[in-house]
Amino acid sequence: MEKKFKQKPLSKKHEKFLDRALELSKTSKSAHKHGAILVKGSKIISSAVNVRRNDPYFLEDDIALLHSSTHAEEHCLRIARKVGNLSGAIMYIARSNKKGEPMNSKPCRRCIKAIKQVGIRKIFYTISNEMDLYDD
Repeated sequence: MEKKFKQKPLSKKHEKFLDRALELSKTSKSAHKHGAILVKGSKIISSAVNVRRNDPYFLEDDIALLHSSTHAEEHCLRIARKVGNLSGAIMYIARSNKKGEPMNSKPCRRCIKAIKQVGIRKIFYTISNEMDLYDD
């Protein structure tokens, strides 16, 4: 179940990490610039942006849809595997537009499933000029 806490302001700690994810998103070379940061105990244990793995122009349509990009969340989790137990960690996800402003970065179902499987229960993400929280 998804809970939204728009009326409750973010703590300075959460705002700081979400701002760092937003800055990271600006470095993505993809059209939709996403950045993800994984934090455990106030320490960043991994960070990543979304990346294109294959040029969809050279792939068949059904293959291109599944294999042309890696979401920032997936990329971040792959990097964090080396850390070990990720339960209790918090993921911060941000998307920026061409002007560097925050955009909707709600994780897709596949990413939420992957995040939950490794024991992460809190996800903060941008929604336009607001911040939001996914809490299981």
